[in-house]
Amino acid sequence: MTKTILVVEDEKSVQKLLKDMLEEEGFTVLLEKDGKWGLSTFENRDVDLVIMDVLLPGQNGFQVVESIRQTSKGKTIPIMMISGVYRGPEHKREALEDWGCVAYVHKPFKSEDVLAPLRELFGEDYPEPRPAAVSPPPTGDEAPPPPPTEDDYADQSSLDERAEVETTASRMVMKVEAIKGNLRATPFPEVMAQISRLKATGALLVSWGKIKKIVFFEDGRPIFVKSNLTSECLGRVLVKEGMISEAECEESLRLMKHSDRKQGTILIEMGAISPHNLGFALEKQLEAKLFDIFGWPEGEYQFNPNANLPQAITTFEGSPAQLIWEGIRRSYDDARIRKEAAPLMKYYAAPSRDPLYRYQDIQTLGEEKLLPLIDGSRTIAQIIKFSGVDEIRAMKLIHALKVADIITLAADPITDPGPLMTASSPAAEPPPLPAGPPPLRKRESSSQPPPLGERVLRERLAQRAMELRRKNLYQILGLKREAGEAEIRRAYFEQAKEFHPDRYASAVSSEIKALAAEIYGLVTKAYETLSDHAARAAYDAELDSGIRRDMASDVSRMLAAEGQFQQGEMYLRNEEFAKAANCFNEARNLYADEGDYHAYYGWSLYKSHPGEKASTAEAIRAINEAISLNPRSDKPYVFLGSIYKETGEAEKANQQFEKALQANPDCVEALLELKLDAGQRRRQSNIFRKR
Repeated sequence: MTKTILVVEDEKSVQKLLKDMLEEEGFTVLLEKDGKWGLSTFENRDVDLVIMDVLLPGQNGFQVVESIRQTSKGKTIPIMMISGVYRGPEHKREALEDWGCVAYVHKPFKSEDVLAPLRELFGEDYPEPRPAAVSPPPTGDEAPPPPPTEDDYADQSSLDERAEVETTASRMVMKVEAIKGNLRATPFPEVMAQISRLKATGALLVSWGKIKKIVFFEDGRPIFVKSNLTSECLGRVLVKEGMISEAECEESLRLMKHSDRKQGTILIEMGAISPHNLGFALEKQLEAKLFDIFGWPEGEYQFNPNANLPQAITTFEGSPAQLIWEGIRRSYDDARIRKEAAPLMKYYAAPSRDPLYRYQDIQTLGEEKLLPLIDGSRTIAQIIKFSGVDEIRAMKLIHALKVADIITLAADPITDPGPLMTASSPAAEPPPLPAGPPPLRKRESSSQPPPLGERVLRERLAQRAMELRRKNLYQILGLKREAGEAEIRRAYFEQAKEFHPDRYASAVSSEIKALAAEIYGLVTKAYETLSDHAARAAYDAELDSGIRRDMASDVSRMLAAEGQFQQGEMYLRNEEFAKAANCFNEARNLYADEGDYHAYYGWSLYKSHPGEKASTAEAIRAINEAISLNPRSDKPYVFLGSIYKETGEAEKANQQFEKALQANPDCVEALLELKLDAGQRRRQSNIFRKR
């Protein structure tokens, strides 16, 4: 029996962990990130349980629970509360006794901390786990996509995408590239891992009969996928995930014919979904397109490094290793994983000795007991046996770790491998309780500190890079000159974990990625030099002679650009637009890869010369350049939409505000311009209160 759970949690990594865990159990999951939208979704959807974080933007979780309990259907709804800060007995008592919660779970939590109370609560009504999504066998020698019909949920953008994929595929098949073959010989996870190792940028065409998909990669990371299957359109994904009903989907398509707005925006207007759930749905659509390929038993593939990357707003959040793991977990059936794992059972497993592979970001869902056993002293068969993890789940994880090169296999035991820890390993101890928290029942805003902003992170990384530039190779690793090989290796692994590229891959700012990459490069250079006897001897001789190697970098230029940008922001706040434009222009001249510099320059230029055609055209060009650099930043779309609105191009303006909302569901300017507030959502949703 299907059960729907509403998760109200503002931390994206926890959202994803809960979503994946619950969906694998067979639940339908709705996600919201703040109390206002959480309450609105609860009022307008049929849910069987609410998981509520204590610390939320605006109202805290206890205040939202109080509001839920005051509604007629909220009086008896089961609620589970989670918190990483408020761990005292008084908070647990209030949750369980005063508000009737079924559980109060502390972060970081294990899967059983959440699932055990749900099993007890639902009993015989607990849903069945979802089977692996295996692609159907071809009909004859091909597997054609279903043709669109009047009953199809495909909107025009999906039909346009299908035509684009067909056209692009016909051009790509004429190219001969190094990465090409058949998925029967090289399964899709291994193809992804190969592209990741090469850090390749381009497009991978995969085809099976008449089904064609194009997976786009940037520096080895999958970022987007296009498909010629109209069954993977947004509407079908939303209906399949239980996020909207068929009636709501059909109504949104009907309204689209009389509007210039996209289906997602119309669904928000209807009250069917919230802006955050639209972002979640778009991510689910991407996942559906990608993970379907993992289940293909065969098909042709070839990589085109010359393909243009799309300006995608919604992209894959996970690392290549995480996506490989999720694809195998979701798409491999029992027979296939047993076939893949059988040859591995006799081999000993240990963490990879290369930190770039060893510390890739990968999160597990209940297999925590297996990872510490991968220490080089046990075979795969022994690891699975002693872990206590379900055999099939364990085989899938081991296979994913092997494909992603996180672990290495050998015929004999492996000595001194070091612990296996991924880049996303949770902290051993929870953060301390803030001093003097407010009484939780008072109508006050949450005391949760704001998340670390990208600007603060950028400044911290820049400062760290500047410090490392002034240090010698020993100092970079925090070592004395007499340090031994084991100390050098241990120090390197610690810093490699901290500055692993996977930690910063999801950042919008190109400066953050560049700074992290430079720090990782400096640390790796120090290790490579000091761990090689000849290179270390030569370097020691240089130090003794007083020679300093040139550790020059772009950090000074980045810091100067950031200083100009901050000065420009001050002028912009004071409406000194010409001065602001000059500062932003200097910032982009100093560091042209940062999209915000172009966007703010374009907006200030337009505001300093309103109505002037040449300046307006240059402003639009600059903002479009910002979008090409950072499609996931909302500000360029807001600026562009505002320009189009002021110049009388309302349809273009709305399109840009919709993109801003897709990039950031909390974008206040876009919500106001599109008139998408929670109150309006409740007013417009009465007809769809029941699915």
